Amino acid sequence: MDTAFWAMADDGMGLCLAGKLPLDAWHANNAATYCTQADVSTGVHEIRVEYYEYAGNALIYVWYERR
Repeated sequence: MDTAFWAMADDGMGLCLAGKLPLDAWHANNAATYCTQADVSTGVHEIRVEYYEYAGNALIYVWYERR
């Protein structure tokens, strides 16, 4: 099923889905929103979020939407 993955991060982040890196946004910047689409089959899947803060305030939100 087509699934959209969203992330808002200040600064960099990466989202791994079943060992692949569909979101790869390692930038030192203010809060930014990123989106990617993936075809996700029914069942259990490992999702890993990596994140770093360069300086200042820390922020990260991650969500998904099945389409």
